[in-house]
Amino acid sequence: MTVIAGTRALLAATIVLLLCGVGRADDVPRLQEHTAVTIRGPQIVAEVARTSAEHARGLGGRDGLAPNTGMVFPYTEARRLAFWMKGMHFDIDIVWIRDGRIVDISPFVPAPRAVQTSVMEAIPQVEPREPADTVLEVVAGTARARDWRIGDAVAFDPPVR
Repeated sequence: MTVIAGTRALLAATIVLLLCGVGRADDVPRLQEHTAVTIRGPQIVAEVARTSAEHARGLGGRDGLAPNTGMVFPYTEARRLAFWMKGMHFDIDIVWIRDGRIVDISPFVPAPRAVQTSVMEAIPQVEPREPADTVLEVVAGTARARDWRIGDAVAFDPPVR
């Protein structure tokens, strides 16, 4: 099996799992666009959040993620982004990417434990040390388990930017 065929097979299988609702609350809309993310080995299949509404909702309202999946947030230019965990029910790693390389990793970002509020200031924000043009969210512990590091190359198939 070629690498391309393997990538497509993994992407197709993961999309089937995602569409079957693995690791999701029933009332959360599923994104239709996906990409295979490669960082140091096995791929992560990620939903691509493109619109401002998709960015705002992110993984909020979901009960979790299926293994080896995540969500990617592409932006048109690198900037100091701030992410928050509104509506989150599980902890995540946030991987900050610029020009195809990891520029920062926020590991084990906790889901809010108190009663949810609609006031943005009441929920802590997470920011990278450097500007980023793409963000990858995965289940907490993924970055450490896969030994991802600042400077690692990140490839998207198909490209997200």
